[in-house]
Amino acid sequence: MAITIKGSNFQFNLFNVYNPTNAEGEKTLPRAILNTKLPPSSILVLDSNEHHPLWDPLCPTTSQGAQPFIDWIEEQDLELLNTPGVGTFFRPHLSRETVLDLSLVTPDLASKATDWQTIPETGSDHYGLLFSIQTNADLVENPTNQPRFNTAKANWDTFNKELETAIQNSQTLQDMDQISDPRKADLMDLLLGNNTELEQQLEEIGKAITQAIQTAANKAIPITRLGPKPKAWWNKELTKLRQDTSHYRRIF
Repeated sequence: MAITIKGSNFQFNLFNVYNPTNAEGEKTLPRAILNTKLPPSSILVLDSNEHHPLWDPLCPTTSQGAQPFIDWIEEQDLELLNTPGVGTFFRPHLSRETVLDLSLVTPDLASKATDWQTIPETGSDHYGLLFSIQTNADLVENPTNQPRFNTAKANWDTFNKELETAIQNSQTLQDMDQISDPRKADLMDLLLGNNTELEQQLEEIGKAITQAIQTAANKAIPITRLGPKPKAWWNKELTKLRQDTSHYRRIF
């Protein structure tokens, strides 16, 4: 997965990669990463499934694919954010935590990346990775009482009609057929930030789709406001899962 995070005076490229341990044929690292040069201001986070003393000093063996990956890291002068030896993966049958999940940044972000740490309580055998990238952007507190759509009271017939009208009234969405299907090379250029024309076209389409949905929602779905400390995403099922997670962690 690759996304670009843009602000008023900063831009990051975030790459999230899974390198399966038992992949048939060529694994993700040699197939998609080792022949790629990351653009400036890039963050690479990955489940590497590779063992090496560089990030796990206690590992008894070195994976076959680890050294080519390290050579690639050194060629691009990437910075490893992990604290060597701090585990990112654990299962009950293992004698200790291992390091499989890595965080790397390009040289221009190396001095801006701070506070790397793991989050064990994720309900997964992989720990969460948390770190900060410092920017010059002003921090704005996120309002806790933001309005949102009350979908439980939505008039979906009206929504569908208004959405269809909004799409028909959008010149951008009506002209989508004029965009040719991108080739594989176009997609790679897009991920690396080298195809600005296609990127701009997709940005305009995304904005047009968002605007069409927003227009339809404003006419068909009532607005509600949350309390001073909202947790709209929390429900009874999540409460039960949290209790089960704590229970099984105590057992194992």
